[in-house]
Amino acid sequence: MPEFIPLKFARRFPRAKLDPPSKRRIAAAERAVRREAETLLPGFQRDKTAADRLARMDAATERWWQKIRDSKASNWREARKILRQMPPDERCAFVEHWNTCSAPKEPEYCMDMLRHWKTNGKNTR
Repeated sequence: MPEFIPLKFARRFPRAKLDPPSKRRIAAAERAVRREAETLLPGFQRDKTAADRLARMDAATERWWQKIRDSKASNWREARKILRQMPPDERCAFVEHWNTCSAPKEPEYCMDMLRHWKTNGKNTR
C-alpha cells in the first residue's frame, strides 16, 4: 500500500479580526444615521446611534467571513471524501500531482481537478 502523502492547502481565511473604528468611519456612520433620521419614518430607522450602526455592520462582516470559512471547510471535506473513495495508488498519484502542480491550493481548484481526474482517469491538463 502506498505511503500517505498530505494534501497541501492554502490557509487564507483566518478569523475576522476587526480593528477598532477609525475617526473617519465613525464620522461616516454618524452622517448615515443622521441621513436616515431625516429621510425615513421613525419606525423604519435601523440604527439609533453611530455605535449601533458600526456594531451592526461589524456583526454582518463577521457573519460573512464565517460563511466563507464554512464554505471552504465544506468543500475541503467533500474533496477528502472523494479522495477516500479512490483506490490507494490512484489517490497517491493524485495527491502527488496536486502538491506539485501550480494551481492555487484552494478547495474549488482541488474539486475541479478531482472531477477531471475521475472523468479522464488521470489529469491531462
